[in-house]
Amino acid sequence: MILLPCWGNILKQSKNKGFISEVFASIQGEGLFVGTPQIFIRLSPVAGELPAEDTFVLRTLPGQRNQFARNPVSPGRLFQMLSDTYSLDQFFCISLIGDDPLHQADFLAELLPIFSGAGMQTFIQTSGTPLAEFSRLLPLVNRWCIDLKCNTGKGMVRCSKTLEKIIEQTSPENTYFRLVIDVDDDPEKLLSTLSSLRTDDYTLILQPWAVFPAHISDWDTGTIINWIQIFKPCFFQVRWIPQVHKLLRIL
Repeated sequence: MILLPCWGNILKQSKNKGFISEVFASIQGEGLFVGTPQIFIRLSPVAGELPAEDTFVLRTLPGQRNQFARNPVSPGRLFQMLSDTYSLDQFFCISLIGDDPLHQADFLAELLPIFSGAGMQTFIQTSGTPLAEFSRLLPLVNRWCIDLKCNTGKGMVRCSKTLEKIIEQTSPENTYFRLVIDVDDDPEKLLSTLSSLRTDDYTLILQPWAVFPAHISDWDTGTIINWIQIFKPCFFQVRWIPQVHKLLRIL
């Protein structure tokens, strides 16, 4: 069991508390680190935007009882609960998902150093906005997934000065991009919005939009290869990776 750093008792009294939806251990089912065991912390919408749940669940491994805790929770208290519930050294990293983590930057600014002090790697999936909060948390996180918002049929790729600033601050060694796509999207139209960005050294994950595993059958090999080839000139690597956890029907 990983012990809480000696200053953890102070953080238990922190005024910067977070709102959590659930915590669970599983295999990463999407993106560049697919297949690695991770602890997932799903953040809930913050107070003032949508009502946060009063409690959240820590889903334990099979054969053990789930644990429940109250929102909001302090950084030190959350870490202690994770340490008591899971063997943290068995996992590749702590993954922060759900409502964009940058919306709870004050909470994470205290939580992330605790993980670092315990020797844990961290991963955040975000759209990168607000930019000020992204820049603030950037040195505290080991790995980043930056979502390119796709909405042709569901919107447009977000390509703005903000995204340019993100590229200026990050490195392809610890950051990759993800683009969620639909079989009916126009790849040429999406590509035109990315052509001005300096993404040559970065990896792009093309993730097919799928609510149910059956949606993957909408894609054939020729279409997948065509999508990869179209985006290849703009990125160091382009990979087509569906949500494997949905195909395997795991959490």
